[in-house]
Amino acid sequence: MTSKRMLVILPTWVGDCVMATPVLRALRSAFPDAHILAGVGGGIDTLLAGSEWCNAVLRVRFKGTLGPFTDASLLRACRADTIVLLPNSFRTALGVRFAGATRRIGYARDGRGILLTHTIAPPTEKPFSAVDYYAQLVEKAFNITVSDRRVELIVTADETRKALSLLAGVSGAPLVLNPGANNPLKRWSAENFAKVARISMKQGQSVVVTGGPKERELVDAVVKLAPGAINLIERGVDLGGLKGVLARAACLLTNDTGPRHIAAALSTPVVTLFGPTDHRWTTLVHVQERLLLAEPFLTHDTFADQHPNACLMERIAVKDAVEAIRSIARTS
Repeated sequence: MTSKRMLVILPTWVGDCVMATPVLRALRSAFPDAHILAGVGGGIDTLLAGSEWCNAVLRVRFKGTLGPFTDASLLRACRADTIVLLPNSFRTALGVRFAGATRRIGYARDGRGILLTHTIAPPTEKPFSAVDYYAQLVEKAFNITVSDRRVELIVTADETRKALSLLAGVSGAPLVLNPGANNPLKRWSAENFAKVARISMKQGQSVVVTGGPKERELVDAVVKLAPGAINLIERGVDLGGLKGVLARAACLLTNDTGPRHIAAALSTPVVTLFGPTDHRWTTLVHVQERLLLAEPFLTHDTFADQHPNACLMERIAVKDAVEAIRSIARTS
C-alpha cells in the first residue's frame, strides 16, 4: 500500500499522543515523498512543534453531536488518499467516513468496521503497551516494520525562550514535580510531593512545580507546604513552555500522566509513580526512567487495575522517591 497524501489521526491525550511518535517517524521513513498530516486535538498540537515527520498539523475535535460532521468537511479539504486512525472511538471513525479518503485504516473494534475500508484485528494480549498498539496497526496495514519504538519530541527555539523565562532566578537544572493526574486515584498526595521538595531543596536542589490549568489548587498546595519551590502555573506555563522546562530539568517526579511521556521523549530522567494503573499499558523503551509501583509484587498475569485497594498511591514511600531521584537525576 502506498500513499501520496496521508492523514494520521492521533490520540487526544498528551501521553498517548507522545506514544504515537514512533508511528509518525516510521511512516515518514516508509513514505519519504508523501505529504503527511497529523490530526490532533486542539491544544496539544504544540507537542509536534519542530517535528520533521509531518508536513503540517491539523486541529481536529470530533466532539459534540455535530463534531464528526463538522470535522469531516475539514478533513475533506486535506484531500488525503489515506487516513490512519490511531484512536479507537466510533465517533472518530464516523467523522473520517465522510472525509473522502480512498483508504480508511483502523482497528476493528467498537462496531466501527463498517466505517473503515481496511480493518486490523486488535491485539488480544493484555496488558499491551500503547506504543506497541499503535505500531502494530501501521505494521499490519502498510507491511512495514516499526523497529525504532523510542518516543521522541523536539523543543523549538521559541519553547526554549519560554522555558528560560519560566525558570528565571532558578539555580541550575531544576527538579520538576508534577503532582496532578486526570484520575485522582493516580495522584500521590500533595503532602508527599512537598516532602520530596523540602528534602531536595535542603540538599541544594532547586525545585519547580507544574500542572495543567485545572490543577492550580493542587500545585498551590504543594508550593505552600514547600516554601522556596517555584509555582510554574503562576508563571504562565503552557504546553510549549513545559517542553522547554522538562528539556532543561535534572529530573521529573510525576504520577503516570502526560508530562511523564514528554520528559521521556526529551531524554530527561523521570521517576514515575504508579498506583491502580498497570505500568505495562504505557511501557516506554530506551528512556531514563525509574518506576515506583504501589504494589510491586503482583503476579505477571495480574493487573494493577484489578486491585485498586492493594495499589493505593500512598503505599509509595517518600524515601523511595527521594532515592530514585538521587540515582537517576543528571547534575547541572
